[in-house]
Amino acid sequence: MNPIAVTAVQAMVAPVVLITAAGILSGALLTMYGSVNDRLRAMDRERLDIFTGAAGSLLSAAEVPPAGGNRPWPRA
Repeated sequence: MNPIAVTAVQAMVAPVVLITAAGILSGALLTMYGSVNDRLRAMDRERLDIFTGAAGSLLSAAEVPPAGGNRPWPRA
């Protein structure tokens, strides 16, 4: 094979491989951060459900119901 042709093919393939790898990595990170965002939104929704009354107004500290459960892990 012609060494100039091999060098030309290497010069064309290397950026494609790097761009593809960067795209796959950024897609994986985007998916991971999306799932973290979904969990945070669910926790925020749960917190707001606990702290709001039937009419949608915020409850005072005395009106908030007790947690009613033990932690699943031992407390240090």
